[in-house]
Amino acid sequence: MLSQAGKDVLIKAVASAIPVYAMAYFKLPMSLCQEINKMLADFWCGQSKTGKKQHWISWTSMCCGKSLGGLGFRDLQSFNQALLAKQGWRIITNPNSLLARVLKGEYFHASSFSQASINGNPSWGWRSLLWRREILLHGMRWQVNNGNSILCKEDKWIPQSFPNLPHVKADANPHINWVSQLIDRPNCRWNYQALNDVFHEDEIRNIMAIPISMVDREDRISWHLTQNGTYNVKSSYHIAHTLKMSKIMENVAGPSLNSQANLNSFWKKVWSTQLPP
Repeated sequence: MLSQAGKDVLIKAVASAIPVYAMAYFKLPMSLCQEINKMLADFWCGQSKTGKKQHWISWTSMCCGKSLGGLGFRDLQSFNQALLAKQGWRIITNPNSLLARVLKGEYFHASSFSQASINGNPSWGWRSLLWRREILLHGMRWQVNNGNSILCKEDKWIPQSFPNLPHVKADANPHINWVSQLIDRPNCRWNYQALNDVFHEDEIRNIMAIPISMVDREDRISWHLTQNGTYNVKSSYHIAHTLKMSKIMENVAGPSLNSQANLNSFWKKVWSTQLPP
C-alpha cells in the first residue's frame, strides 16, 4: 500500500500528465477527477502549503460561467466528456475509417453509433465512448443536400427549430417520410404542397429558408453550435456542464438554471466594469 506522501506524488503526476492524453480516449474515474479538482481548489483558495484552507465557495459554483456568477473554471469530468464526444463525432462523420469499421464490426454491426448499446462485457474504451453520448445528440443536426438520408418527422434537420424535432401536423401524410419527398428536384426548390401535407405554416416558413443544393450530394451531419458545422470541444463542454448542472439542480434546493440564466445581463455588467485588478 502506498503511503499518503506516495499517493500525493502519484496524484500530482496524474494531474499534470495523464489527463492531457487519457481524457481524449478514456473515461477518468470519478475519484481521480475529484482528487484533481480538490488540488485545483486548494491551490486557488490558499497560499500556505500546510494547514487547512478555507473554501469560501464550492468548486461546482466556481466552474459555472462568469455570466452565471462563477469564475469559468473547467470542470474536469465535463471536459473529459467533451473530449470523448469528439471521438464519437469522428466515428459518425467518418464511418469508413479503420477505427469506425472495427468498432462497428465488434459492437454495433446491426445499427448505428447513435443507437448502439452496451452488450456483454465490452472494453473500457467502448464504454467510455458511449458515456454521456447524449452530448453529441444535443449538438448534431442534419444538413440537407438531396434529402435521401433524413427522416423528415424524426430527425433534427431544421436550423430554426433546433434542438427540437420538427413540428408535424397531427394528420400528417403517413406516406411522406423522407426529406427528399419534400423537394422538387427538377426545379431545385421545395414542394409547397408536400410541405403543407406534413407541417404547420410556421414550420413551412423555416423549411423554405433552407437552400436547396443544385448538386445531388449526400446529406451530412453538421455540428449546430459552430458556423462551419464542425465539432468543437468548447461548445461541447458547455453542453456537458449544463447537463451536469441540471441534474445537480434537480437534487439540490436552490435556483434553477433558467432563473440563473436570467441574471446573465447582470453578471456581464459586473465583469465588464472598469475596476483595478
